Amino acid sequence: KKIMQRVKLTIKQYYFLQDLIKQSIITNVFYKDNHIVIIELSEDDMDKIRDLALDYLDIYGFDKDYKLTESGKLAEELVDKLYT
Repeated sequence: KKIMQRVKLTIKQYYFLQDLIKQSIITNVFYKDNHIVIIELSEDDMDKIRDLALDYLDIYGFDKDYKLTESGKLAEELVDKLYT
């Protein structure tokens, strides 16, 4: 059995994550309310999501003045949360 990690996200981070992975990774929701979502992920999935978020950051994360965009900030937060 794979060891699952619980990751606590804001609702905004969670929706960004769902958009990013497009059903390619199944996230098991352990807990959800109006403010936070706690999901369970394997380390493999955490690595995959981190890679996707880093790719996203490279492509869409910054505006023309190299300032972090709103979605870039979410991608960055995901990367930080998924470092094991």
